[in-house]
Amino acid sequence: LRPVQVLGGAGSSNTDDAAEGGDEPQFLGRTGHSLLDFPHARENCFAHPFREDRSKICANCFCYVCDQPAASCCTWSEHCHATHTELRWQRAREEHKKHTPATSRGKATSSLPNSAAHRAAALDAHVAKKAADAGLDLTFLRTIPGSIGGALRMNAGCYGSYVADHFVSARMITRAGKQIILTKEEASFAYRHCDIPEGAVIVEVVFEAASGDSAALVQRMSDQIQKRDDTQPTKELSAGSTFRNPAGFSSTGRPDDVHDLKAWKVIDAAGLRGLRLGGAQMSEKHPNFLINTGDATAADLEGLGELVRKRVFKHSQIELVWEIMRVGEPIPEKT
Repeated sequence: LRPVQVLGGAGSSNTDDAAEGGDEPQFLGRTGHSLLDFPHARENCFAHPFREDRSKICANCFCYVCDQPAASCCTWSEHCHATHTELRWQRAREEHKKHTPATSRGKATSSLPNSAAHRAAALDAHVAKKAADAGLDLTFLRTIPGSIGGALRMNAGCYGSYVADHFVSARMITRAGKQIILTKEEASFAYRHCDIPEGAVIVEVVFEAASGDSAALVQRMSDQIQKRDDTQPTKELSAGSTFRNPAGFSSTGRPDDVHDLKAWKVIDAAGLRGLRLGGAQMSEKHPNFLINTGDATAADLEGLGELVRKRVFKHSQIELVWEIMRVGEPIPEKT
């Protein structure tokens, strides 16, 4: 397993094919962004601010000019002052590249883990695709809508894999402005649950990922997408799965998967497939998907969800729990 680092904010309901824009994950190699525990230019060092003694370095400081660890730079007393914004240092860097084989630049850090970095709200699907390109298996994320922050918060999972299976640590900022590190032990993962301090903003997540053949990983994700499209209303307006599975685990996708205590199964058994309320409907294709047929209000959607919960309980004495995180309070009815 190799660590994979992903920067991201709180979860969103973006679809996995949303416009990527500037939010597409970037996998870093031997040089990269100024992350605390990863290689960074001297000017971006957190341990030794650039305004102080520039000759001081941490274990991950790089020489901007030589593109190698600062400790290996033969002219560090001069290069320690280099910045990426000054023309003379840009020229010095380009000149050095001309006379240095690409295979030898940064070779002292070849044992560092590959990482996937993002400035905010990296989409699960994009992380999965970029990981596959790098030969890392995070394929379970491909069919999960939303972002890495939300995936961590809900311990997202499918096809028998969960965030908890790959999680190493997370960096976050509390409402008081304090930076904290969440370990796997502190996360206390459970089905659709992760212990995160109230109000904390997730900034960075580190995953472990097994190596794999890129072509095989891409094919697996393609198969997963096809299976999802065949069984779920992916072309409809929805927020994904509506209720948690009473069984306490996600579908495995295997032929021997058991459906007796799946949310869709108990909803269907209660005769609620296709049930409507205003513009909201429980999908005919997959009854655990609450869809907007075109003009549904928030009251329609939440009201239908609550109606389904009541009828399922009456039918089978099973109490469905919302998987969708609802924000705000319902508007009181006028009297």
